[in-house]
Amino acid sequence: NMKNCRSHTRKQITRIYIKLLTRAIRTLALFAFTVFTGLSSGYAEISFSVSPPIMELNVPGGGVKVMKLLVYNQGEMPIHVSGSVADMEIEPDGNTALLSAGASPWSCADWITLDNDELDIDAGEKKTVIARLSVPRGKRGGRYAAIIFQATGSQKKDAGAIVIGARLGTLILETIPHTLKKGGEIVRIETRMEGDFQPGEKVPITIVALFRNTGNVHIKAQGSVVIKDSNNRIVDRLPLIAGTGTVLPDGIREFKGTWSNKSKMAEGEFTAEARITFPGGRAQASANIMLGVNRE
Repeated sequence: NMKNCRSHTRKQITRIYIKLLTRAIRTLALFAFTVFTGLSSGYAEISFSVSPPIMELNVPGGGVKVMKLLVYNQGEMPIHVSGSVADMEIEPDGNTALLSAGASPWSCADWITLDNDELDIDAGEKKTVIARLSVPRGKRGGRYAAIIFQATGSQKKDAGAIVIGARLGTLILETIPHTLKKGGEIVRIETRMEGDFQPGEKVPITIVALFRNTGNVHIKAQGSVVIKDSNNRIVDRLPLIAGTGTVLPDGIREFKGTWSNKSKMAEGEFTAEARITFPGGRAQASANIMLGVNRE
């Protein structure tokens, strides 16, 4: 029945957020290295870049891809750069998080080797690092990793020295041809009125759709919402935004929009129908919006 269905949905959402919290804790541990990108009182900055920032690959099982990564010291002091490979994921808010290599079932970190993982780079100098991706046979779907470069430099001040540093990287999005399955579902949609308001006042309403990638490869999705009145007539449309809309396998992404067209808002009950579309499919869910009446 409906009560059991809602109870199951709440338990499902709880499991999702516990999983995300656990990943966040692991990510914080990975970022324990202190990053300073600028210091006052005569300290120089570490300023360096890594290109390209992202590589989307399509290497079959048994294949090898050789990648050239450019590390450029744009600062005014020599730096030492250490290279490594980590897992990556995209969080619900769109930020990229790093995990230890092998933590994700969708990892290709162990497939990547670097020809040189320790570099000394003078001010204004560029160096090339060769990364090699070797895809084992029999693997399926999309696989993901981040090649990380951590730069450190020593600044002497009075009788001591302070080590400062920064970290950048290249994201690797690998898809294995002819093994891909795309799918997704909206696991939750919610609406909320923002800020303080008086009964009957027309205020912006935020609509959030929580979308899960149920396939085995990353997808780039787009969202929209249709507002319907109690007679099922369309009164408004608006986009649901999530940056590039990229969602990794098993990943969760928030698509957000705001209904603020007061000329379309009238007292009564409305339905917000959220639609998330992606190449090869779409997902849909709805939620009620009550205007000018007691919602309890």
